[in-house]
Amino acid sequence: MKLKWKKTICCLMIILLGTMWGCGNKKEPQSDGENNSPNGNVIHEEVDQNVPEDVSETDKKEYLKQVSIIANNKDIWYLPAEYENETYEYAITDLDENGRLEIIISDMGGSGSYSHNFFYEVNKELDGIVKMHNPTEQEKTQPDILIDLERVFIDSDGIHHYIVTDYLKQDENTYYITIGVMSVSENQISHEYLASRTEVETDKGVKAAHKDFAGNDISEDEYYRIVKEYFEGYPEWKVHIEWQSARELKDMNEKELLEELSKSAEGFVFEKVNS
Repeated sequence: MKLKWKKTICCLMIILLGTMWGCGNKKEPQSDGENNSPNGNVIHEEVDQNVPEDVSETDKKEYLKQVSIIANNKDIWYLPAEYENETYEYAITDLDENGRLEIIISDMGGSGSYSHNFFYEVNKELDGIVKMHNPTEQEKTQPDILIDLERVFIDSDGIHHYIVTDYLKQDENTYYITIGVMSVSENQISHEYLASRTEVETDKGVKAAHKDFAGNDISEDEYYRIVKEYFEGYPEWKVHIEWQSARELKDMNEKELLEELSKSAEGFVFEKVNS
């Protein structure tokens, strides 16, 4: 069903592109807001099951319309040159499954592998994008979501809690690693750290020390169990995010940009993890 969905998206892309550039470069009219139901734009896959064939044509058209809104607002979310480190990528997602797509811009580089993450979401009026509130945005480094953003737990209030890791090289022989939670809900990004691991390379091998969020010493086994224990009883999902190089977008025209953004959007998939 996933391939069938993508074929449908591709066909609608051709129609949309023809509308946008075959008729005097006229933009698609704004949605009348009849279909803003949560989960309408995200593919969910149960393990060993097919995706339900219940996504309406209206949902699919609105999905493509939102991708075009993001493309039309490139001047807002595309980072200036100073952020173009060794790794500079973007992805189209719906992290909180509220039916409105986001674009994430993330770069990572420097001697300490510093990361910076920026989140923008299609607004409720479906006529532009807004920057999501992210209190860690001004910090020296943020979680390395380009490397590790795969596990997600969803609580009873529908808040999505993503497990994130931050790898920081402190000096030639020392690495500082943290495990944390990035929670996403209605234009809000919040972070909570669960535990840390410090690795020091010595002549006798790697020496590691572990601490919980309060700074208490914990064992290596406790460090690796902390996520499972923290989210005990919560349903766990696996999310696939289709990261793409952002540098390639810099000189694209609107048609090329829309095509590239759609490739990332099509690759955003949830899978239920069997307990």
